[in-house]
Amino acid sequence: MREGDLYRMRAHYGLGREAVQHGLLQPLRLDRSSVTGRVALDGKIIQIPDVLADPEYHATDHQQAFGYTTILGVPLLRDGTMIGVLSLTRFCAIDRGGVSAVRRRSLLARVANSRRSIEPVRQSRRRASDRLSVVLHYLEEYKLYMTPEF
Repeated sequence: MREGDLYRMRAHYGLGREAVQHGLLQPLRLDRSSVTGRVALDGKIIQIPDVLADPEYHATDHQQAFGYTTILGVPLLRDGTMIGVLSLTRFCAIDRGGVSAVRRRSLLARVANSRRSIEPVRQSRRRASDRLSVVLHYLEEYKLYMTPEF
């Protein structure tokens, strides 16, 4: 949230204790060195796909504390006035065990969903196979009756 020319972290989710402490103690300036500053200056949504490759990005202490590589900033407006910036980050693999857990849960959910969508197909195939077996059985019997005797 905005405090004069500084932006302080007021809310967070899923961050480690060190990252939260850093965010609370190190406000960001209203300049182009961070996504927060850029959003505040430009008043629009800004994404930095790779902060390590961005020549203007200098909030490397935040990047290291939070462990992200990609960041998206969204302006928070009240009555047309900028009151803050919502930052969404994509974490790199450094100490982000929670991200791996989310990926595992997501993968398990996808597997469960695919099983649910495959099961009706399997049942339909079983029913068709059973019907075909019955038809073949009757054809065999019919063939026995229709075979001419010589």
